[in-house]
Amino acid sequence: MTRRLTAAFAALEALLVVGIGIGLPLAVLTLMWALQFGFQLDWLVFWRAAVDVWLVGHGVDVLVTLDPAAGAALGLAIEPFPVTLALLGGAVLTAGAGVVLGGRLREQPHRGLGAGIAVAGVVLFSWLATSSAGHPVAQPDLTQGTVYPAAVFALGLLVGLLMAEARSVVRGPGATGAAGATGAAARRAPADGPLGAARSALDRAATAARLRARTLGQSVRDRVDDLPRGLLGALSAGWRAGLGVVFSVIAAASVLTAGALIVSYGQVIALYESVQAEVLGGVALTVGQLLLVPTAVLWSFSWLVGPGFALGTGSGVSALGTTVGPLPAIPLLGAVPAAGEGPGFVVLLVPVLLAFVAGLAARPRLVAELPTGAPWRRWALLAAVLAALIAGLLAAGLAAIAAGSAGPGRLAQIGPDGVAVGLWMLVEAVVGVLLGLLAGGVRVPFAGRDGHPAADVDEPDRAAGRPAPDRPAPGSAALGSAGSSPAPFLPERPAPFLPDRPAPPTP
Repeated sequence: MTRRLTAAFAALEALLVVGIGIGLPLAVLTLMWALQFGFQLDWLVFWRAAVDVWLVGHGVDVLVTLDPAAGAALGLAIEPFPVTLALLGGAVLTAGAGVVLGGRLREQPHRGLGAGIAVAGVVLFSWLATSSAGHPVAQPDLTQGTVYPAAVFALGLLVGLLMAEARSVVRGPGATGAAGATGAAARRAPADGPLGAARSALDRAATAARLRARTLGQSVRDRVDDLPRGLLGALSAGWRAGLGVVFSVIAAASVLTAGALIVSYGQVIALYESVQAEVLGGVALTVGQLLLVPTAVLWSFSWLVGPGFALGTGSGVSALGTTVGPLPAIPLLGAVPAAGEGPGFVVLLVPVLLAFVAGLAARPRLVAELPTGAPWRRWALLAAVLAALIAGLLAAGLAAIAAGSAGPGRLAQIGPDGVAVGLWMLVEAVVGVLLGLLAGGVRVPFAGRDGHPAADVDEPDRAAGRPAPDRPAPGSAALGSAGSSPAPFLPERPAPFLPDRPAPPTP
């Protein structure tokens, strides 16, 4: 693909990312404007509401100022209050679009140009949308509205590029990128004048940047190769185990959230009926709750880790018990456990067991890098500490993203405490991962069959300097030759005595 086509498709991708993110809530609100309100209200009200929903989905703060008459009618304070609780469903959609685009750009010769234009396009369209949504009643933060969606998209784009790069390394180096670059250069028509000079300067700058990046990457690889092998193994096992712990607990939290909704189905339906919304109102409420589902999964994540989460000032929902006050009539909150005692500390076994499995899975990475006689238990401890730090920091960040303010008064504190979740996860991860790294299992030697080598001794034995017992090579004929262990004596057993039986008479 040529440079112009790459730039055009990247700009179109940025427009689609912002347009689809705003268009989903806008479609439902437009139907409400037409069918439920009979075109009587100004459509811009629904446009601003859709943009606000999209911005809140990316963590943008929206300052809400109620009209004094409306505040008196609702019995709420008329002071402005911020809405900072993120409906992370919008961020998940934006990041997913970035991952898909990153996977496609990896095969293109001008992927740097495409990535830059796509991110810049999201910045531009986000700024335009945020600027159009400003209103005295609900005023989104212009800086956050411009930067946050682009940052989420850029993160997904980076993940997509890295995943595509990893897949290309597994498949082996291909000629797609080189052939595409050569073909694009061959098809490029020569240009004279300022355009040709600018194009040549851009090509030279891109070539120099790629050369510097390649040189820097090679220098980093050389420095990494000079590190002790035990440290390399600990780093490799540590970051894999840390990420594995967090993602496995998130998967368990997703299952827990789905199970809670299924078990509390009756309460959820009762809350739907109490709202008394019409068909389109129920659809709009459902769309908003779908955007809230990823946030609820992170609440379940903090519940599994231990600290739990809050649904208002002075409330708490954790494995030790549930204490909540009056809640908004949101059907999704029907899955919250009833007030009372919880299952207790037995829930903490879930992240510890998942950390144990992650350590067990990362152990081969550590063992493969250890030289003979290395103090493997020390490197295992270092890997467990590194995994715990990564898991704790990532858990704290996720918990902080899922917390914020949802309204005035006691609704100013919603979600988990990031610091508490990070500390609990750190302790659980270091215990589980360390046990998994140390409990790799002692492999008992067994005699290999033809074509199958005998099993090696366990890594701790090799690290302690104990030699492996001598075994004959696979397929050797003389098992008792010099320098090998004598073959075990197996006495011949006589055949079982079977008395002669007369043959049956023929009919």
